This record gives sequence, C-alpha cells and structure tokens, in this order.
Amino acid sequence: MNRFKRQALYSWAFIGTLTALSVLLAVLQYRWIGEVSRAEQDRLKAGLHTALERLRGEFNGNISQATSALMLSGGEISGNDADRDQAYLEKFKNWRDTGRQERLFASITRIIPVAEPNKEATVILRLLDQHQMSFRPIEWPANWSALHEEILRQVSSDDDGPRRPPSMGEFDSILFPVFPDRPGEPPGPRSRTPLEWIVFEVDLNYVRSVLMPELMDRLTRAVGPGFDAEVVSRNDASVVIFQSDPEHPERIGAAADAQVGLFDIQPRPQRRPMRGGGDREPPPDRPPPGNGGGPDRGRWLLSVRHQSGSLDALVASTRLKNIAVTTAVLALMLMTIAALVRFTRRAQALSALQMQFVASVSHELRTPLTVIRTAAHNISTGVVKTGDPNQLQRYGRLIGGQTEKLTALVEQVLGFANSESGRAVYKRDPVEVESLIQHALADCASVLAESRCTVESSIAPGTMALWGDATALRHALQNLITNAAKYGADGQWIGVTASMAKGKKDQPMVEIRVADRGAGIPAEECTQIFEPFFRGRRAIDDQVHGTGLGLALVKRIVEAHGGTIGVGSGPDNRGTEFTLQIPPAPPEQVDEFADITN
Repeated sequence: MNRFKRQALYSWAFIGTLTALSVLLAVLQYRWIGEVSRAEQDRLKAGLHTALERLRGEFNGNISQATSALMLSGGEISGNDADRDQAYLEKFKNWRDTGRQERLFASITRIIPVAEPNKEATVILRLLDQHQMSFRPIEWPANWSALHEEILRQVSSDDDGPRRPPSMGEFDSILFPVFPDRPGEPPGPRSRTPLEWIVFEVDLNYVRSVLMPELMDRLTRAVGPGFDAEVVSRNDASVVIFQSDPEHPERIGAAADAQVGLFDIQPRPQRRPMRGGGDREPPPDRPPPGNGGGPDRGRWLLSVRHQSGSLDALVASTRLKNIAVTTAVLALMLMTIAALVRFTRRAQALSALQMQFVASVSHELRTPLTVIRTAAHNISTGVVKTGDPNQLQRYGRLIGGQTEKLTALVEQVLGFANSESGRAVYKRDPVEVESLIQHALADCASVLAESRCTVESSIAPGTMALWGDATALRHALQNLITNAAKYGADGQWIGVTASMAKGKKDQPMVEIRVADRGAGIPAEECTQIFEPFFRGRRAIDDQVHGTGLGLALVKRIVEAHGGTIGVGSGPDNRGTEFTLQIPPAPPEQVDEFADITN
C-alpha cells in the first residue's frame, strides 16, 4: 500500500471516529437537555405558584387593611347611632387622607337593626355619601332581598344560640358584623345578634384599571414577561372581572398554568380596650385575614397562562431550540472536519501533481539543454567541421529548435504564473479572427510538420472581430493546435473553424473550434484536463512531453476575456474538439480600429 492510499485510509478512519463521537455526544446532549428542561419546567412552575401566592396575599391584604381601617373598635362602638356615624366618618376621612387606595370601595353601607317596644323589628340601610361626608338612608336594593330576609329573621329571633352569619351572595361586596362592646368578653365570634353590619362594595373599575395592573407588574418582575392573566367569578366563570390583554380576549379557563383564589376576606376580630388605654390586638395564633391558600378559596379565581400556550409548551419550544442549536453546532463541526480532510487530501493531491510537474519540467528542460550543450561542445571541439556548410546548418537548426522549445516552456510557465496573479490579459484591442488563426498556425508550423497532419481552417462569413489581448489569445489557440498535433497525430487531420454563435442569454459570441481525429479524451478526464498540473493517463502512458499547464492557462485566458471553453469527443471516444466562445469587439471599437489601420 503506497503512501497516498495509507493517508486516504487514515483520513476516512479519522472521519469515522469523529462521526461516531459526534453521534454519541449528540445522544448525551439530547438527554442532558431533556433533564435540564424538566428541571427548568419545575422551577418555572414553582416560581409561578410562589409569585401567585404573594400576589393573592397582597390583593387580599389591601382589601383587608382598608376594611380594618374603616371598622370601629373598642370604645368607638359604644354610644348611640349618631356617635357611630361620626366615628365612621372620622375613620373614612383619615383613611382617605392617607391616599392609599381611596378609590377601592364604590360604596360603604351600614345595615342597622331598629327594634322599638311593641313593634316589629325592622332593618334600615344608611349609605355613606363620600362627597357630602354623611350617611343617608336608602331603599333596599332588589338583589339584597335574600340578605334582608336573613337579617330580619336573626333580629326577630329570640334564640340566643350560635347563628350562621348571613351571606351577601355578591361577588364584589363584603359583609362585616359589628358587635356591641362588652368589656371582659373575649374577642371572636359571638352568639348574640350584631349591633349592625357594614357592607363594603369593591369598585371593580378601580380593580381593573389600577389594582390588578399594579399586581401584574410585580408578577412580571418576579417570573418574567410573557404571561396572560384573567380574573373571573368563582360561581360564574362567564363573569370576567379582569383581563391582562383586553385586545385579545381569549379565555384561559382550565388551560391555565396556575390558579389562585382571590377575594378571600374574613372579618377581623374587634379589638378590646386594654387597661390603661389602647386596644388589645387579636390573639397571635389567629391568622391575618386574606392569608388562606390555594385556588379553592376566595370568591374570585385568578388564572395565569404563558403566551406560548403553556409553560410546558414554552419549555418544549426552548428545548427544541437548544437541540437545534446543538445539532447545528455538531453539524458545523462535522462539516468543518470533512472540509478540512477534503482540503488536506486536495492539498496532498496538488502536492503530488506539483512534484510530477517539477519532474516533467526538469525533463523538459534537461532534454533541450543537453542537446544544446552537446551541439555546442561538438562545435567548440572541432567535431563539426567548420568548412562543411551543411553540417553547420544542421547543427544551427538543431540548436534553434531546442531553443524554441525552451522558450515555449518558459513562456508557458510565466503565462501560468501571470494568470495566477490575475494578469492573463494586459491590453484589449479588436482582434481579427482570421489573422489570429493564421498567426497561431504559423507559430505551430514545426509541430504540425512533425505530426504530418493535414490542417483545414475556415472562417464563416460575418464572423466579428474579438475584443481582447491578441498575444494571449494567440498563445491559447496555439496551445490547442499543438495539443491536437501531439495527441491527434494518428488521425492525420486537424480542423480550425470560426463562426458566430449565441451564448448565455442569447448574447452573440465568436466561436472557435479546434478538432482532431485522434484517440480522444476519456469521459472521466474531461472535467479534469483544465486543472493545473493534470495530465491524462494516455499522455503519461505514451510518455508525451508536457507540463500539465497548457489547458489550465487556455481556460484562464478565455475566462479572462469573458468567454467559455468546452471539450468533447465523438462516438467511441474518437476525436477531440475544443470549443471557445469569446465576446466580439463592440462596434464602435471596431470602427475606430478600422480608421486607424486605414
């Protein structure tokens, strides 16, 4: 196994190993991303539930603090109705002056039992007029009829046992009892009838426009943006109290990521006077109002859902993105490795071609130099008789022919070097096709004579002049004719034709064809013959002299003129035909050239 085969085997083994490691890494990464996604999902849900519990506590706490600030305590409950009116007004004024959610309640109403001797008990309503700062009597609302009957029943009952507190039945109102102050009696629920009841009706507009948006901002700061929220009545989910995005009123309902109950307000036990003044606080073992937990408590239900559909969908989407990024990185790594191996192999192949080129050039240089040195030695040592004109002429022709080969080789190498640096074309002028072909054939006269090929050339009428570097074009055409003479000598015929043709987008092009009837070029080599240093199998087997630069230089010259070059063989790979298409000279340049030459 030669060195290049071993290098190819090592390259494929290296690629296979890296591919297997990449697949293993991809599997491990997939599992790791799955575990991280599940942990992130649990973290997000736990954080969301914690933030909602905090929001629930703040919401209920705001309402509870406001009701506590407006409730009478201790000695304030004593006295007649007018005194309590004044006490309520004073508390409301102080609460309003604090500027803390003074718009929280739409109305505050006192329910006062009236019992006169020998008369049936009645219950009256007195509404707090927040502008006039006074209580005024109002009629019982129709939706409070059940509450009215229950309070009348309790007021009229002689039973002094435990009584079930009446229920408002309203999702936006709170009913607090006010018991008479009895010193020495412990705080807490009482069996007797309350002195009166206070109804706090929450202002839903304020909740929608101020309170809930503030709490949602805090929720966003706690868990991040991208969540939608809605608050509905627990007893009737069709009653929407708040929506975070009213422009897209899509209901959340059972699709919520988390839910929590709101509006779970319990009456605060009344404070009792302490000896020496002040009020006694409720026992420390009683939880503060509004601190019940879970979504099953409260008149309202707050539902939160991520805008992607759910937290599960968000985590799944993030997981897919992470997998896609990881896959792309791994694919990029594999592509980079494959490209590196490919470029390395191409560099190795190019290095081999360059070594072959050096060997070919060395051979091409050594042969004429040896002939010239030998001829010069024979002349200088007197082997060649100076008096024999025929012998001197023969040696002169020998030295001249070998010098021409050296010159052609040097020009070819220099031309390729110039094309590598982008200087394949130096100067553009109108070039007559007929003159170009004649000069190229004249330059190849000695090679054509040695090949004993018949040359036929024809130029179709109307063939336009070319626009390019005459020297470079002549060198390219000369190279094609020389190759035809070398490789097509067994066909004994070479044809050079020129005509007009259509290129891409029907652009007019000057088409020059150089054909022979030799052995042809194998199909698998047609795509390689224009690569630098490449030489076909037949050329190597037949030991045809060459450097592998000629066709590469021809292609670069043609492309530098904006043209194309193609190659093809006839049936059974017999014969070869090169086709050049080069843009013609612009008409104005042709006219100017004609005026100058005339």
